[in-house]
This record gives sequence, structure tokens and C-alpha cells, in this order.
Amino acid sequence: MVAGWKQLLTVNAWLLAASLVAPPLALGSAPPGRARALTAALAVRVADEAGAALSGATVAISETGDNKVNLLVSSDVSGRVSATVAQGTYSIAVYPPLTGGSATELLRSLVQGIPISTDRTIDVVLRRGVPLQSCVVSDDGRPLPGARVDSYSPVFDLDSTAYTDSTGWFRLVVAADEWLFVTPPPDGGREIGAWLRVADIQRDVDGLAVPVVLDRMAPPIDEPDGITVIHRGAATTGRVRIGVISEGYTDLRESFDDVNRNGRCDDEPFLDLDGDGRFDPNEPYSDANGNGKRDAEPFTDTNGDGVCNRDERAAFLRAITDGVRMLLSFPVYRDMADHLEVVAAFAPSAQAGSDFPTLSRPILRDTLFDSRFSSTNYIFNLDRSKAELEGQRRMGELDVFAVMTNSLFNLGRESASGAVFLFGNPRSDVSTTMAHEFGHSIGKLGDEYFEYDGAPPYNGNEPSFPNLTRSTDRAELKWGRFVRAGTALPTADGEPGVGAFEGAYYRRHGAFRPAHSCLMRRYGPFCPVCSDTLLTKIYQLSRASRPASPAVVEPGAGETLSGWTVVGAVDSDLAPVESVEVLVDGVAAGPAAREVLLGHMIDTSRYVNGIHDVAVSFAYADGTRRVTPAVRAVFSNETRVPPSIGAPRYQGGSLTFPQAAGVTVPGAVAIVNGKDRFPLEVSGAGVLRTVKKSLGSASRLRVSKAIPRRRDVTVRIVNSSGGMSEAVTFRR
Repeated sequence: MVAGWKQLLTVNAWLLAASLVAPPLALGSAPPGRARALTAALAVRVADEAGAALSGATVAISETGDNKVNLLVSSDVSGRVSATVAQGTYSIAVYPPLTGGSATELLRSLVQGIPISTDRTIDVVLRRGVPLQSCVVSDDGRPLPGARVDSYSPVFDLDSTAYTDSTGWFRLVVAADEWLFVTPPPDGGREIGAWLRVADIQRDVDGLAVPVVLDRMAPPIDEPDGITVIHRGAATTGRVRIGVISEGYTDLRESFDDVNRNGRCDDEPFLDLDGDGRFDPNEPYSDANGNGKRDAEPFTDTNGDGVCNRDERAAFLRAITDGVRMLLSFPVYRDMADHLEVVAAFAPSAQAGSDFPTLSRPILRDTLFDSRFSSTNYIFNLDRSKAELEGQRRMGELDVFAVMTNSLFNLGRESASGAVFLFGNPRSDVSTTMAHEFGHSIGKLGDEYFEYDGAPPYNGNEPSFPNLTRSTDRAELKWGRFVRAGTALPTADGEPGVGAFEGAYYRRHGAFRPAHSCLMRRYGPFCPVCSDTLLTKIYQLSRASRPASPAVVEPGAGETLSGWTVVGAVDSDLAPVESVEVLVDGVAAGPAAREVLLGHMIDTSRYVNGIHDVAVSFAYADGTRRVTPAVRAVFSNETRVPPSIGAPRYQGGSLTFPQAAGVTVPGAVAIVNGKDRFPLEVSGAGVLRTVKKSLGSASRLRVSKAIPRRRDVTVRIVNSSGGMSEAVTFRR
């Protein structure tokens, strides 16, 4: 059985956790029965790009081979950190000092694959980033509060994360060579996430950028046979048919007493681990309303499951939709969206949830497929044969079959083998689980992560998966045609491109993967090897022919495009491809991309409305270049008339704009000194003003602090859907 997705923590959080639960080896001593570990002196010098030493930087030192050392240390006044460490392979992550001023614009630096067998000094330079401010909106212009924006390094290590505020705005400090992954809020919407390059995002001197517009999936279609179509691509040759059936969802609508008048039943079941019938703080519960505490309102429990059963069909469909819209966020799936179809069958159970037979007071539920947790974390199973037969009866022949289980306690470890097991939770985050698991079931790809520290090295047979191996011999390497001349084998973590990176197939040692990062390992796009494999499998399953030469597959000829849009192109083989470049009317729409070879986004609002030719240029390792035939598309963007700011005033604790015009509220913000954002509203008297007591999302200042007395400040108004006013300087 192929094990499922293991969510890996960010480097910072992981190192911090490791330093708390797994302290480094005591220097000068060894555990009983073990040989004394060989040690070396490690010095780290931290400076900025000008060479100035940085004191107070946090330096995380991690031995990445056997997890022998995890340290968190602050640099001294000379920017130095010294430690005696066990010999091994290390990564060093340096986080900028938590001080005010320009130091807050410094970026984290991560150095990986450092072999330490003798005393070493490592110099780490923190680059200065640039502030990036933008808003995330749906394609109908609505701001999307709670959207997540992650910045990734060129090898797809997670660098930083921001969430959009109530007006859809976010602020990050980024490097020009980074990528952004923008994911929609987990609110049951239909927006699709987007991978963008910082280099492609237009921004002004203050870092203000054009809005990030997220496309929406088409609404679901309820068919007469009880099947709901979540997504159906337009391909006429055939599609990969993915079917999802429900488990542990009921079709009941029990009555309840809405004590807090919020319109929903705040019955939040808990997992009674000790069997005493009382909720204890250490017991998992379903925080359905997201207020951080367990609530319960009286309800009529007609079926005896202890759960207020209401709207569970909608919850089932919402969970699938959240997975599919993230599936379509990723290159390969998004490029091949026309060749994919996802359908859902709601098969109600008598009771909600799953069995927990191992508890001191077992929880037993009458569910259609007898789903059960054999542990209180993730060991899970169900009657797979019965589920597959029912799925075939309801949905017909499928290429991929999945079960979405109603997990009441935010538990569950997804997996993919003959059937894909997925888990819907009352307040589940938008995740990449489905995209990863379908990498198993469609592409027959293996897991590339290591499962736990201390596992013995892999010494089994050669893995049958196209992205895993136990050999680093260049002549025998499965993906050898992807490896460029001069690439070291094995390849050190942090290196770009395709090689043989140790740590895969649940083990730190003895198994190798193609790239430093990949969706089969952790968050990030698929690596070139997995991308190429998935492309081939999707074409095969959809009974279509993979193009023999470079061709644009997205958009289609004659399509009308607006805002950010995907330009996808495929080739007969991705192995020789060195980089790709999107061309609009024969001119590059941005710099060539080497990290991701599929699914690039371009901002069509940069071009005049009308007909444009879109093509993609492929550059190959042998120095040749081929351009796809152009696809003619229509760019159509709403003309954004910039708002007029007039003469700002400060009065009554607010910044007011009595003469402003063309401002769209809610969603518009006033930006002070290019940094502090304050939402705008219309007062009862009809005057535009900043919301009283609102906080600027960059420095956490109130309006009164952001606009000090007798000092010049620069203000502009920006609509969330686009359009910036002129900058006006005034003095309070």
C-alpha cells in the first residue's frame, strides 16, 4: 500500500520543535553502549549584503542526515555563532534580527547540504528583500479575505507566509527570484489557487502590485442519476474519470436550539479518550465555528450518534470542491484540466463519523462502509470492496476511485492505493492532499518524504516507482536523461535541477528522489520527472495522444482571457527542456523560467484589449530552441479608472477624503507612506474615511500613529479590484 501524504513543517517550525523535543547530543559524552560521536567546531558568520555583521539573528543548525543535532542560537555582536557539533551533513537557516528599521526587510537564508567532518566556518549573507503589497480577488472583483500567500525559494523551500486581511490585502517581503503560491480561503468557494513568479508581478516604487485575480471553477452540475459533476474538462477524446463517494455522512436534518443566533448548530463533538463522558481539554474536538473553544447547543439526536446532523451532503461536496480547486492550482493538473473529470456520489450513512473501537469506551457508528480508526491519530480502514462496488454501481467505470470520509475530529491520514482515502473536516484547511494522492493513483508515483528519524536505511529491492531509486549510478538512474552533465550524484539538498537526492520512500538513507523538492515530498509543484510521468499517464488514461512537438494546451484558440491566466504548453519529453518562456505577439511576457516547466501565469491586463497571439518558447539543453504554434486569444479586461484622492484630512481619529471619487468599498484601502494599509468605509454623512481603530497590516500602527503630528506623510487610495490614485503628501 502506498502511504499517504505526510505534511512536513516549515524549516523554522520544524527546527524549533526539534530543539525542544530532541536536544542535541551532550558534548563529550555518549549514550551507553555507543561509540563516542566524532565532533567538529562549527562557526557561522552572519552579515548583510554590505558586509555589516548582524547581531541578534536566529541561527538554526540542523544535522540532516541522522538528526543528531538541532540547535537554535542567536548571533553575537560580531554576527558570529559557534558550536561543537557531531560530524555529519548540515543545513543552516538564518532568520533576520527581530528589530525595527531596515533590518525587517532582510530575508531568511537557508544553506543546505553542508558536509562537516572537520572544523568549518560558514558565511551566511542575508539579502535585502523588497516589500510586495497586493490584494487577492475573485474573478468577479470580490476581495478574498483569509487567502494564504506563501513565498518559496527557487528550489521551493517555504520562506514566508501571509494571509489577506478583511479587505483582501497582504504584504510580504520577497526576493525577485522567488515564487508565490496564492491559495483561496477555505470558505467553500470555487476559486482556484495560482503559482506566480515575483518577477512577473508589476509593482511600483512603493511595492504596490496589480491585484492577484483567482479564476473560479464552473458551478457543480447535478445530473439526473444523483451524480454531481464537480469538474468536467472540455476534451472530446476522453477524460481521466475520478469518482468520489461519501462515507460517514448522513442525510438527516435534526432540529436544534440556536442559542447564539448564528444560524448553525454549534454542536462540536469530541473524542472521549478516557471514556468518562466529559470533555477534557486534551481531547480532540471539532471547532466548527472557529472560535477556539468547544461549544454545544441543544439538539434533537434522532439517530443516537451524538452529532447534530445537518447539511452533511453540502459538507461532503464542499470538501471535494476544496480539494479539486487546489488540484487545479498545480501545473500539470491545470494544464491538463480539459482531460480531467471529477464526479461525486452522496451515499448516506445512518450515523455520522467513524468507529474508534480501541478506546476505553469504544465509539461505534453505523456507517455504510464500516470506516474505523484503529488508533486515535491516523491508522484507518474501511470495507474497501463494498465501497468500490457501490462506487461502480453509482458512478460506472472509473479511472480513479476515492472515498471522502466525514472526520469529525480533524483526524485522518490520506492514502492512495486501489482506492484513495480522503478526509473532510468541519473546518478543514484548503490543502494539497488531493493533488498529492492523485499523483499516486494517476501517475503511480511514490512518496519521497522520510517518515521518521532513526528509521534504518532502506535496503530492500529497487522501488517500482518511476521517481524512487536505491542506485545513484548515472548509467542505471531511472531518470538519467533528466540529469545534466556535471551534476553530482548523489546530489546535495538545496541544489537546483534534477539529480539524485538522498531521503525518500520514508527513509533518510538508502533511497533517492529526483529533485530537492516536489509535491510528492512536500508542498510545492511537481518536479520535472514527476511532471513528465503525470503528463504521459493523463494522456494515456484519457485516450489522447501526447503532442509529438511543443504545443500550447491552455488557453484554447479563440478563448477570451482576463486578469491572470494560465498559459500551458507540453512537449513530447520534458527531459531535454532547459527553460520555457511565454510569448505574447512574439515578445517575451517575462523572463524564462527554469524551475517549473509547465503552467505559467501571465497578467493579461498588461496588454491592450483585443486579439493577441500566445505561444511558448522551449529552450533545450543542447542550445536549440523551438516555439509552439501560436494560439489566438482575446484579452478583455475591465478598464480600471484610478480613484481620485482629493485633499486628505485627519479628523476625529480617522483619515478622511471628502473629495475622493471612484473608490470601491468595501475592499479599498488607504496606504500611508507606502507601507501601512487602512480599510476604507463611507461614514453616515457620506464621507469616505478610514475605519476607526483599524490597524495597518505592516507595522500594526493605528491611523493616529501612522500619521504623526507636524510630519509629512504620503497617502494614496487603491481599490482591491485594481486602480491606484495619485500619491498625495499632506501634514497633520
